[in-house]
Amino acid sequence: MNALFRLRAAQGVLGLEKKYGPERLEAACAKAVAVGDPSYRTVKGILAAGTEQLPTAPDTGDGGAAAFLHGPAALFANVIPLSTDTTAADEQAATTVTLRRPHRQGGPSRARSGIMTVLTNVLQQSLRQLKLSGMLETLDARLTQAGAGELGHLDFLQVLCQDEISRRETQALTRRIRRARFEDTATLETFDFAAAPKLPAAQIRDLAALRWLQPGESVILYGPVGVGKTHIAQALGHLAVRQGADARFAKTSRALADLAGGRADHSWDRRLRELARPDVLILDDFAMRELTPPQADDLYELITERAGRSLILTSNRAPQDWYPLFPNPVVAESLLDRLINNSHQLFMNGASYRPNKRPKAAAGDTGKKAG
Repeated sequence: MNALFRLRAAQGVLGLEKKYGPERLEAACAKAVAVGDPSYRTVKGILAAGTEQLPTAPDTGDGGAAAFLHGPAALFANVIPLSTDTTAADEQAATTVTLRRPHRQGGPSRARSGIMTVLTNVLQQSLRQLKLSGMLETLDARLTQAGAGELGHLDFLQVLCQDEISRRETQALTRRIRRARFEDTATLETFDFAAAPKLPAAQIRDLAALRWLQPGESVILYGPVGVGKTHIAQALGHLAVRQGADARFAKTSRALADLAGGRADHSWDRRLRELARPDVLILDDFAMRELTPPQADDLYELITERAGRSLILTSNRAPQDWYPLFPNPVVAESLLDRLINNSHQLFMNGASYRPNKRPKAAAGDTGKKAG
C-alpha cells in the first residue's frame, strides 16, 4: 500500500503540469527538492501560492528570513554594504549578479533532473514491493530509450511489461526443467542423426511436433541397446517442457521401487500422485525384466491414474513381447491393451549411438595402448 501511495503521489505531481504548465512545475519541483520535501502536497502548495520563482530562504536564522521577506537587496545586505556612490553601486550590482549567477545556471535542467530522480526512486521502490524484478532490471535502459525518443508512453509500458513476462517465463522454464529430473540436457538439436542413418528421422521429427501431447497419447520407442532411445525420449520431454507442459523422467525400476517404498511408510498415495501429476511421464528401460505381483499392481495403478496424460516409454523389447513379463495375464491384458493401442510406436534400429558420445582418447593415450 505504501508503494502504491508513493506511485500515485508521483502521478499526481505529473498531473499538475496540465494546470500550471511545465516550466512552473519544474521550478516548483526544484524548490521542493531544495527545501527537502519533494512531496505532492508541497509541490502543489508552491504552485498554488505562486512562490515557485521566489528564492528559497537560506537557513541563516532571523536575518535570512527577514532578507527573504524583503527581497534581494536585503538578502545580500549583510554581505555587501549599501552605498549611494555610483561606482560602488555599480560594483555592488556586478557583485550581486555574480552571486546570483550560480542559482540561474541550469535551472530548468536541474529541476527536470530532480523530478526524474524522485519519480525513478519511487517507481523502483514500487516495483520491488510488487515483486516486478523483470521491470526493475531493465528500467534504467528503458528510461534511456524513452528519453531519447525511441519509446512513446504506451510503448514504454508495453516494453516493460514484456520484460517482466520474459523473466517469468524464463524462471518457469527453469523450474519445469528442474522438476523433470532429466539425466542429461538431451535435445533434438544435439542428436547426431548423421551418425545413425538407419533411424527413422522423419518419424522422430514428426513426433517433435507434439501433436500427441494435447490428446494425451503415448509414445513407445523400442529397439536394440544404444541406438539413442533415451536421448530421443528426453528430447521429446524437453520440447514438451518448452511448450509449458510439466514432465518427469525416471527409470522404470526406480519408479516402481519408489512406489514400493510408499507402501512401507504409508506414503503410497502421495508418491503415486507425484508420478501421475505431470503432463508427460517418461519411463526409461520399460519391460527390462519380469515383474513381481506388487510391481505389476503398482504399474497398473499408475497407468490407470494417468489416464488422459501422455507416457513416453523406452524398451529393448517390442510391445508384443511385454505380456509374458506380467505374472497375472488379466492384469497384463488390461494394462497393455490401453497402453499399446493408444500410442505412437517407433522402432529404432541401427548401430549403437554410444560410441559417438564416447570421449576421444588423447594421442598420448592411444600410443600407450598401442604399445
